[in-house]
Amino acid sequence: MAEWSPDGKRLALMARGPGQPWQIYIVSADGGSPERLLQENRNLGDPSFSPDGKYIVFGMVPELMEQKNVTSSLGMVELATHHVTEVPHSQ
Repeated sequence: MAEWSPDGKRLALMARGPGQPWQIYIVSADGGSPERLLQENRNLGDPSFSPDGKYIVFGMVPELMEQKNVTSSLGMVELATHHVTEVPHSQ
């Protein structure tokens, strides 16, 4: 899953290495190495830019979607500071 920023200059995508959790990366439209957005040890996915391009909303999900007793929720990261907040009542 991937999404272009509103200005078309960046692409947010989810990817993972072998045996690693899904993470969100940002890459320039001009190319280059993807930058890992956060240093989390759980699955993060389905990134979406805010209309002003200052935030990315994403899912914090269990390893398997059918996993019982594991809460899924939405997070929001401010790109300038990398400050993460959980979207209230998003479980």
